[in-house]
Amino acid sequence: MESEVSRVQLSHDPRSQHDDPLLDSLLSLCVLHQKPASRVMLTTGLPLPAQRLSPELLPRAAARAGLQGRLLQRKLEQIPSIAMPAMLLLKEGRSAVLLGWENDDTARLLLSESDGGEVHVSREALLSDYSGRVFFVRIPR
Repeated sequence: MESEVSRVQLSHDPRSQHDDPLLDSLLSLCVLHQKPASRVMLTTGLPLPAQRLSPELLPRAAARAGLQGRLLQRKLEQIPSIAMPAMLLLKEGRSAVLLGWENDDTARLLLSESDGGEVHVSREALLSDYSGRVFFVRIPR
């Protein structure tokens, strides 16, 4: 019975009807860090402009899943492998989770549009789409 109630509540939740790349990428980071989370849990009570998570709200939303996050301006080559996975903010409000690099030339990404499927993108293609902002997360001690 509870699952039916949850489904009904989710179907009436406007957050489930909006494209929200930052929220989708944050959910991917939660999965990678083994922190259970939902769209509702991460965003309830936050002032969502246009029903979407803004970059400035990422640390607050991440904290709700037990993650500590920091939004910084960084060049791709300044993102250390030890800090991955990290969320890259892309142009046009899109995002991706950077999992790592293959042969220093191909990025392994989880695109928010691909619903968690890993894709491989050349460094050159990623550079042309990267906004220069990255969201780092970690599990606090």
